[in-house]
Amino acid sequence: MEKEFNEQESLQLITGMIATAKGNIKKGAGKHFLLWGYLICAASIAHFIIVNFAPSHVVRSDLIWIGVTVMGFIISMIMGFRDHGRREVTTYVGSISLHIWSGFTVCLIAFLVLAQGEAGWYTYSIITLLYTFALYISTAVLRMRWMYLSVAVCVICLVLYRVLPLNYYPLLMAVVMLAGNIVPGHYLNHKAKRENNV
Repeated sequence: MEKEFNEQESLQLITGMIATAKGNIKKGAGKHFLLWGYLICAASIAHFIIVNFAPSHVVRSDLIWIGVTVMGFIISMIMGFRDHGRREVTTYVGSISLHIWSGFTVCLIAFLVLAQGEAGWYTYSIITLLYTFALYISTAVLRMRWMYLSVAVCVICLVLYRVLPLNYYPLLMAVVMLAGNIVPGHYLNHKAKRENNV
């Protein structure tokens, strides 16, 4: 015999489902933000050091970027396979966010292929422009107003590309990753942990 829900129990069930769906938006989001944020920030700082302090024949900076990209995709795929079985509810907002960053990745790869390897220093500003656009849309979709500060930092960095010497471009990219990936990634992980412990 099936148990009938009264209004109070139905409301509690719906509230619980909404809370679960909200939690799933945050679960795992912080990991990928942090992975790419730290990898690209580290590569940017390494590129800055190589350009400004190391002899040009010691290390090729393009090898750093290739290595970071390959490592990031491998780790992302491993994390995705691990999380695949755990996720119970895929929310509409989570799905949109995934498509935004997938679109960013496709545009980034298309730009790098069209640039034929050596796009020069302006690669940094173009990647930052694409990234800022994706971050802005993602912030609006996730409705995390504080992340507009991250978007503002990215916009300031875009302006600074016009005034700083080319050899400082990698540091601007490191700041963009700190503001757009690392800080939000830690925030999302902290919030998900706090909500799951309640």
